Amino acid sequence: MHMIIRAAVLLVAASITAPALADEGMWTFDNFPAAKMRAKYGWAPDAAWLEHARLGSIRLTVGCSASLVSSDGLVMTNHHCVRDCVSELADAQHDYVANGFYASTAAEEKKCPAMEANQLVKITEVTGQIEAATAGKSDRAFHEAERAAKAKIESACGTAADVRCEVVKLYQGGVYDLYKYKRYQDVRVVFAPEENAAFFGGDPDNFTFPRYDLDASFVRIYDNGAPLHTDVFLKFAAKGVKQGDIAFTSGNPGSTERDDTLAELEFQRDAAQPYILNLFSELRGVLSEFATKGPEQARTSKTLLFEIENSLKAIKGRQLALVEGPLIAEKARAEKEFRRRVAADPKLAKQYGGAWNAVAAAVAHQRNIYVRNSLLERFPQWMSELLGQTVALNRYAAEIGKPDGQRLEEFSDANFPALRQQIVSPAPIHADLEKTVLAWWLTKVREYLGTSDPDVRALLARAATECGVQATELVSGAGHDAQILAARCKVGMLFVPSVGGRSHCPEEHTDPGHLELGVRVLVRALELLAY
Repeated sequence: MHMIIRAAVLLVAASITAPALADEGMWTFDNFPAAKMRAKYGWAPDAAWLEHARLGSIRLTVGCSASLVSSDGLVMTNHHCVRDCVSELADAQHDYVANGFYASTAAEEKKCPAMEANQLVKITEVTGQIEAATAGKSDRAFHEAERAAKAKIESACGTAADVRCEVVKLYQGGVYDLYKYKRYQDVRVVFAPEENAAFFGGDPDNFTFPRYDLDASFVRIYDNGAPLHTDVFLKFAAKGVKQGDIAFTSGNPGSTERDDTLAELEFQRDAAQPYILNLFSELRGVLSEFATKGPEQARTSKTLLFEIENSLKAIKGRQLALVEGPLIAEKARAEKEFRRRVAADPKLAKQYGGAWNAVAAAVAHQRNIYVRNSLLERFPQWMSELLGQTVALNRYAAEIGKPDGQRLEEFSDANFPALRQQIVSPAPIHADLEKTVLAWWLTKVREYLGTSDPDVRALLARAATECGVQATELVSGAGHDAQILAARCKVGMLFVPSVGGRSHCPEEHTDPGHLELGVRVLVRALELLAY
């Protein structure tokens, strides 16, 4: 599952004259500071210009920004945004990741199994409706009221297969906008360069500037079986930019996280990022070893390995900045001064003085649940196609019977069509790779959560019941290895009875039938974890 973030216009440079830094900012299409820009630079985009930029900007559901660049639906994006598509279209005879892909005719363009393109066609502010629904509420009650109001607004906007409506929270809840997208579910790859050109320099050059590679690919949007015809697209400039030009980037940016508190940054530095670095480093080793088993194993694991290495490079840079750079000290200084100014104003102190402590308390709770959440929710569905589909189908059965406003957001009437497309995607499932990743994941669940974890205990009890075995919870006083491990993590054990209750002695003996039942319970527990 990919995070989908608001569409926005990002001003990345304005009247650049060395050695001065460029002006910069980030705005939504409907809230651009045209008057300020015109006063400073003598020019600003008007409403028609902004609409053209919005309609010419495409969001790919793999989480990427893209641009319509021709009247017949041609879309330009980064190579890594098309990597999943060409990987899913490849086979043992056609490695489109390593060797690239090029369709010389329309007939040769191949449909991406799991990609769709979204075009933002309308923005409507709905702040008043959300505020009315959540007035006087806090914590869980606020969240539930907000979720119900969002589902109602999105469903009223449209639930047809060719429409996607999302209520987007901006400015930490200061504004709520309804974004209405036109959905195109037939997207076909036209051109993707070979990996050595698209990722020239490999991981060492990743996230560096300048970088010399051909990080571009093209896909085409089809509408009703034919290339999309449109009069709105972004044209290539006949001349390149020059010093002093005003430049814009439009798309789906991620958050800068500039307003994270000191407590949030310290959590990332001390807990979240070290854990992820360790986990992903292990998985990289597992995938690298898997790739040595043969050319097909190397091909099928290449995309997941690329994603893991890409994430590792990014997180290592973030961790280095937090550990060795001045960022933490500067944040501490700025936050102390900000809090002092708030405390000096009685009105501000009353309304906002407790905000930092509230965030710190929430972060403390996050520390307690982070590993469990990442192992059971975030990472497995991303690492394993089968597990992601299994979780989605299992939750669909539980969610579909609820009122629309009470469901998890991805299962609402407005959002489920996109999730359904992922579930029924014809993208291939590589069984050997799935088994390898799932086996590794299960060892991490056991290692980090232990068998005394409430979820694991409940799972073992359920497995025993489904196997027709009567199970009883016991407290063991024996000096097992688990006793040593308990100092570092939660642990527990699955026992089978010894004849006469005699264990840890030469006379210890367990009936083979009981051993078989124990193995059956353990196997069923693993199946429940996996499926």
